[in-house]
Amino acid sequence: MTKSEALKLRWENGTFKGTTGRKMSDTEKEKHSVALRGKMPKNLEMLNANKFGKNNPMWGKTTSDLQKSVMRARVGELHPNWKGDDVGYCGLHDWLKKNEGSANKCENLDCSKDGKKKFAWANITGIYKRERKHWAMLCVTCHNRYDKKKIKLNINNKIYGN
Repeated sequence: MTKSEALKLRWENGTFKGTTGRKMSDTEKEKHSVALRGKMPKNLEMLNANKFGKNNPMWGKTTSDLQKSVMRARVGELHPNWKGDDVGYCGLHDWLKKNEGSANKCENLDCSKDGKKKFAWANITGIYKRERKHWAMLCVTCHNRYDKKKIKLNINNKIYGN
């Protein structure tokens, strides 16, 4: 049974729950069906009918080599959505992961590193820029302790923190 068939069956049986999470009464069901009569497809199976195979509107269409080269060239600073140093928190972390790779070790020389498995990029200078010198790979324990100002970081014999 497809999802659309299940929804249709629940709608007909009156077990389709609205936003309140309760079962709809017959009057509510009738009211909704009248209100949605022109908005819902007559056969709910049509919702998924054109998504796969030759019925897909993009079936058999290709992208030209010129268009592919244009799309490949619009990367980084050439992309129209590039924000430079006005990038947000998540965008900066995504950029860092893409350009420097995933964090895979703890760069804190004072870390015991016993059984550490999770690592993350941490901003160590407080300056959120697209430069590697402002970031360090830390284990989750060191990262949390540094953020809560409980430890100082020793990275390449430079001390960071209060």
